Amino acid sequence: MHFNEAFDPFRALRSTWRILKTAPGAVLVGGLLLWICDEGALWVEARFEFPHDVQFDFTTPESAREGLSTILDHWAPLVAGGFGLFIAALAIAAFLFGSLVHVGYAAAVERALTQHEDDLGDLFEARGRWGSMVLVRLLGLLVKALIALPGLALAALAAVAAIASTEQSGFALLAAGLVLFAYLPVAVYLWLGFALAPLAVAVEGLGPTEALGRSWQLVRGHRWTLFLYLLVMRLAGLLLLCCCCVLFFGGTILEQTSLVDSYLRLIKSGEPETWLKKPESEPSTAA
Repeated sequence: MHFNEAFDPFRALRSTWRILKTAPGAVLVGGLLLWICDEGALWVEARFEFPHDVQFDFTTPESAREGLSTILDHWAPLVAGGFGLFIAALAIAAFLFGSLVHVGYAAAVERALTQHEDDLGDLFEARGRWGSMVLVRLLGLLVKALIALPGLALAALAAVAAIASTEQSGFALLAAGLVLFAYLPVAVYLWLGFALAPLAVAVEGLGPTEALGRSWQLVRGHRWTLFLYLLVMRLAGLLLLCCCCVLFFGGTILEQTSLVDSYLRLIKSGEPETWLKKPESEPSTAA
């Protein structure tokens, strides 16, 4: 299937609904687990936050030292009491278990499409891909940091230049904000190129570096389509949350199920019922 058709958000939403009706157990349980391991874990970590009374004024060495001292005074008792270590251990455990569920969720969605079966056991089968999923997600975090680094550095230089010329912290914040805004399209362009790497591991069983290259190859010439696809899925998830607060992990279900479905349809030919009989075909990357 062509990229634009496979990543048509409205087609994917219809397919996601059919998958949910076919395999409600695996989709609901898997979506909940992914929400807990990804967004839920981030929410817990956010409780371990900066004190609200810190003044983030780093225009002078004295104010920077004062802010840092306040932060350390706030965190030191928590770390000494083991809370910080607990949060770190929780985050690592959630990341590792979430990597397993990402692999299993792709298998559960593929089973629902090809065999019309609902098997919760798929969620916890690594299929020899768990280590690669852990590594590709770590590489993804590193890539995001490297992508953001030039923008942050340019923003810092702009802020320093504004302070040096105007001696006004407001102008420094404005200059930094404008630079970050100008850099944002570059960051999004680069990030979209690697966005499908975890799916390349979960669906195709590729290694971490191979998955990054595979994602870049598949997305080439289709970044705008992928951007709109992800935007529609996020908006659909927010709409579902507003309409049904009980299903607070519905956005995760929509996004993850549709991504696996779209990726499968991109790399495989024919209808899902024939995928077990036919070899994979190289997707077209033409615009």
